[in-house]
Amino acid sequence: MTTIPAICATTGQSPYTVNKMLGAMIEQGLMRELTGMKRNRIYECTAYLELLSREGE
Repeated sequence: MTTIPAICATTGQSPYTVNKMLGAMIEQGLMRELTGMKRNRIYECTAYLELLSREGE
């Protein structure tokens, strides 16, 4: 789980760029926004979580 500011700090990219990237990843089903809010949104990597859940079976 992560936030836009955390991704910006890690990658050095602008919030605009990170937001566009997350939008594309959400469209492809790779990420999901959890809060439903306009600010302070939290994202999770659904593809990674699905992989982890399969390994535990």
